[in-house]
Amino acid sequence: MSEISGIVNYYKEKDISSFQAVSYIRRLYGVKKAGHIGTLDPLAEGILPICLGSATKFVQYLMSREKSYIAEMQLGIKTDSFDTTGNVLSSNDDIIPTNERLVEVLDCMCGKQTLTVPSFSAKKIDGVRAYKLARKGLIEDAGVAVMDIESIKLLDYNYPFSTIEVECGKGTYIRSIIDSVGDTLGSYAVMSKLIRSKNGYFNISNSISRDQLELLNKEGRLSKSIIDIRDVLNSWKRVKITDNFLPKLKNGATPSTVDFVSIDTIDLTDDNLFIEDSLGVIVATATVINNRLKLINVFN
Repeated sequence: MSEISGIVNYYKEKDISSFQAVSYIRRLYGVKKAGHIGTLDPLAEGILPICLGSATKFVQYLMSREKSYIAEMQLGIKTDSFDTTGNVLSSNDDIIPTNERLVEVLDCMCGKQTLTVPSFSAKKIDGVRAYKLARKGLIEDAGVAVMDIESIKLLDYNYPFSTIEVECGKGTYIRSIIDSVGDTLGSYAVMSKLIRSKNGYFNISNSISRDQLELLNKEGRLSKSIIDIRDVLNSWKRVKITDNFLPKLKNGATPSTVDFVSIDTIDLTDDNLFIEDSLGVIVATATVINNRLKLINVFN
């Protein structure tokens, strides 16, 4: 039996870590390798794409894609974690911003912003996760980072709670945005809820929950939940290798144009390629540098 490979667009529930979600998926599908695309904090819920088997080799190509979040912001308090799970550092219920003022501050957050990274985050500091250092009281924050914020929309506001929708790039902490907004308003603010609604190709409409997966597993249809990596990286060209060259390819030999089924399908202006066998199974990936083919990965 061939190894399971592909992506599960898992809808992570609240109160579990991304690591726990991956562990659950690994056990459910019986795979040795599994890895998620973009961490979600335990407080957060929403889509957490998880790569299985050889699809883990493609995580780097999926990480940089745009993301969307729906977050609830609670005004009036500031915590060390920038969310409601942390210790309260300051509070202020004297300032109640107007709807117009809140929109004004949110609009000013768009673009590339240098913001403080939460101490309770997965960012690595000298090889150690920041949250591990924060639990020991060794750091107050995890430094700063440039975060690319495409847009922020105010969806609802009823003091002290407001709901915002954020579209952003890789490495953006919604908690950092909310903490900065609260400081600018003078009222302070923390994140009280978070839903990731989009992560590149993946969105809520094509996600799947634990209950749905358990039902599919019971019905023997678990494979229906797996998304082919080629459907996600659909800009990559797909080419077939000849059966004669396949053993050489699996030993690391780089094919030339004569080793493909049809030379007409090869376009050396393409950046990346999926190389398939005659049955359509991915056996390797390659990139093109200066019109020359270079193997990225070979799958045995």
